[in-house]
Amino acid sequence: MELREYMGIVRRWIWLLALGVVLAGGTAYLVSINMTPVYRASVTLLVDEGADQSMSDYTALLTSERLAKTYSELLTSRPVLQEVSARLGLERWLSLRALEGMVDVQLVRDTQLVRLAVEHGDPQWAAKIANEIAHVFTRQVESLQSGQYAGSLESLSGEL
Repeated sequence: MELREYMGIVRRWIWLLALGVVLAGGTAYLVSINMTPVYRASVTLLVDEGADQSMSDYTALLTSERLAKTYSELLTSRPVLQEVSARLGLERWLSLRALEGMVDVQLVRDTQLVRLAVEHGDPQWAAKIANEIAHVFTRQVESLQSGQYAGSLESLSGEL
């Protein structure tokens, strides 16, 4: 086959190629116009275990990273999401499973940061839910830690 024959074949079928491009572009345009927008709100939490003079800096950093992994699992736990749902009145129109599906938690690699993101069709609701999850979670962690410190204080008082 010569180059002229190849050019003849291309000219003969160019309309099919152009039609495919136009159909693909038109379909992509129609699909994108009919899609509902999804907004993403994110909150970044710093996990810091607190100052402990007996640990080295490296050990403290490793402990905080492990604590961040634990916290990332707890952020989407049932108690946190139930309280968020109750506080925002979501239980009327959104199940816990659907709320859990909207929440994405990621660890920021080699840091003590946890990034919580919420996707929703309404940007204000996405922000409200993300902020409320962070607020409820920090309150639960604070109450858990204060309970641990109270137990340690009682134990020390008993020994004295």
